[in-house]
Amino acid sequence: MNFQNYSTEAKILNKAYHEKKVKEGFGIQEWKDGTKFIGVFTDDKAKGYGKFSHLEGDNYSGEFLKDRANGYGIYTHSNGGQYQGQWVDDCQEGIGVEKWADNSFYRGEYKKGKKHGYGTYIWSDGSRYEGEWRENCLSGYVNFIETGLFI
Repeated sequence: MNFQNYSTEAKILNKAYHEKKVKEGFGIQEWKDGTKFIGVFTDDKAKGYGKFSHLEGDNYSGEFLKDRANGYGIYTHSNGGQYQGQWVDDCQEGIGVEKWADNSFYRGEYKKGKKHGYGTYIWSDGSRYEGEWRENCLSGYVNFIETGLFI
């Protein structure tokens, strides 16, 4: 969601910007590729609540600080996957829940955008892993619980 990844050529609908060339208060910024931010600007940067929508259909709704996702937010992928939780500088950080299109999900800790710390991954059939994660991989003690009928 980092605004610096997008072209500086953008349509900006914000009264302060057109008067002083600084985005301030509520506004809309739309890039040529259809990417759009709707929300609050402070000192020319997204700050506070906003919605960032990608042309492909992914979107983020939540808190921003200095043009980056910071605080609580929800990122929804066009394929139905979703992350709800804490963000720091556009990365998942802290406690969050990530759900995939097949209804499997992970609930636990994140660090720098990766599963890191204690968490539980649950498959759509109810089977699950509980334990420690390090950089998206299971690490240390893990409890695996499988569901289903065995004959």
